[in-house]
Amino acid sequence: MFCSNCGSSLSVQSNFCNACGVKVSSPASSNTEATGPTGPIAAGQSSLIDRLIGKNAAYYRSRWARPGHNKGWNWAAFFWWPYWMGYRKMYKLLFIMIVAVHLLIVTPLMMLEHTYLYPIIVLGLSVHFGMYSNNHYLDHINKQQKKHLSNPALHPAEVIGGTSWGGLVGTVVLLIILWMAILLFAPGLLVK
Repeated sequence: MFCSNCGSSLSVQSNFCNACGVKVSSPASSNTEATGPTGPIAAGQSSLIDRLIGKNAAYYRSRWARPGHNKGWNWAAFFWWPYWMGYRKMYKLLFIMIVAVHLLIVTPLMMLEHTYLYPIIVLGLSVHFGMYSNNHYLDHINKQQKKHLSNPALHPAEVIGGTSWGGLVGTVVLLIILWMAILLFAPGLLVK
């Protein structure tokens, strides 16, 4: 059984949450399990997932409730996938994608003077993230949920979840620095 406010574990006899002090509903009704987008969710974890998602929780829950692997198209991720990942606090995947795309694909193509392939790569990545960003985000939220439940005091849902304008701005700054570095260290790559 989990607290519907903070997601902390509760004993069956609890009337109040030891972590946040919120009154717990009757143990019989609180101990039931519901089926959610991530599989069975103990009562109380549904609101935890909503807090981890933050804005547009209903949208993501409706997408994740779809059967099968395809969780729907995401236009924001299609048009602005790096910025969408920064805004949704998916920093690890964002960093991996930026390093993989720019250092392992774009820079070698530019060195080989195959710059015409860059728009094709960007379009391919945009289509991928349009199709699968909801799946990537579901995986991210599941990891954040496990992190929060392992130690709610150390990993508050409001800090590790939600959205971040700072993450979006940081992504913009990171990409500007990356392109400035490419121009500074290899100016001939972009202009021939």
